[in-house]
Amino acid sequence: DEVLGRVARWGQPGVAWWVSAATRPEDTEQVLRGRGGTRIDAVSILACDIGRGLPELDVPAGIDARLVDDGPLFRAAAMVTVRGWGRAEPSEADLARDLAEALRDLSGWASFRMLALIDGEPACTGGCTLRGELAHLWGAVTLRPFRHRGSYRAVLAERLRLARDHGAALAIVKGRSGTSAPILLRAGFSDYGEERCYWLPVPA
Repeated sequence: DEVLGRVARWGQPGVAWWVSAATRPEDTEQVLRGRGGTRIDAVSILACDIGRGLPELDVPAGIDARLVDDGPLFRAAAMVTVRGWGRAEPSEADLARDLAEALRDLSGWASFRMLALIDGEPACTGGCTLRGELAHLWGAVTLRPFRHRGSYRAVLAERLRLARDHGAALAIVKGRSGTSAPILLRAGFSDYGEERCYWLPVPA
């Protein structure tokens, strides 16, 4: 009730609510369904020990995976994200702000992004945040015309390599069953459970 009241005051139609085995109270998912919540998404929680070696990803030849370390590459990666997720295109001011933040994070290897190109065209992007020995992989998306051609594997391979080179021993990622999860499982990631998302509308 408190969350729905706040969302209503913001003028929003509802809230997307993620739950997992760690969610408390334990009956949260049951309550969400009872209040009209509809399941709209699910991801697997996957992890891989990269301290002992990197997985073999069999990246096809001809895919150019680059570290996003300048303005043109950042803009290309941002446009892949916009198109891949169907988001609104950011303003020039937002792009400039996000670029400055990304370069600042990269300078200390707190966070970085990769961009894969096929025949010179931006095809896939994905990021990684480093926290001690943990590498959190995030934001990977492949444009539809380039799917099933190895660009995700190229971005994954380089994120894991750079993460290990900068002290990470364990990679953690959330993968969707219809896209990245099968690739990650074949690469040697282990499944540690599922997170599910429910859309809970604000009552009329």
